[in-house]
Amino acid sequence: MVEYLFWFVAITHDRVPEYIKHLDKYLDPSAALIVSKETARGVHHETKGQHIHIAADMSVETYNKFHKNIHVEQLKLRRKANEKGGKQCGRVHNVRDELKMLSYTVKNNNIIYKNIDLKTIQNYIEGSYPKKEDWDNDLIQYLILNVQDSLNLDTIDNLIISYYQSNSKKKANLTRMKIKQITLRYLMYEIPQTDEVKQTIKFIL
Repeated sequence: MVEYLFWFVAITHDRVPEYIKHLDKYLDPSAALIVSKETARGVHHETKGQHIHIAADMSVETYNKFHKNIHVEQLKLRRKANEKGGKQCGRVHNVRDELKMLSYTVKNNNIIYKNIDLKTIQNYIEGSYPKKEDWDNDLIQYLILNVQDSLNLDTIDNLIISYYQSNSKKKANLTRMKIKQITLRYLMYEIPQTDEVKQTIKFIL
């Protein structure tokens, strides 16, 4: 049975072949792999928004070795936001719905995949299309993966606006109330509740 791990890396897309070569050394030859290239507005400034999402059939132990050897020691990526910039890599923990996460990973169709049949990939892509324009859960997942500074409300606003612009088939109008609703849900339930976060929530309310 395939058990995926999910993570993101903020590198430019021209470095993806090199990254996959590194990753292949840690994967079983038959392991399923999806690498999705994405460009987002308002984040990952050093790569002009370019980053990748990965879904791989890999154990946590193997990922930790790969992360230490490649992300940390070789690529020297930031694991936490600091004065130099935002977080450049990170694994998604506690995935609630693997199928939805796979559909999220392939949502823009700009993907490379191995050891997965075409029909399965097509099913993941089909699952990424909203049946109606009610994307609260997808937006929350998008923020979890792309927000680098959880208290930067301008960046959160920009990401929500960008998501609507990229995905709305109806060219739906986005209201300030909707942005506030999504931002509050993200701050209240998806990140650690530090005193600073609690103060930010009170500020929004």
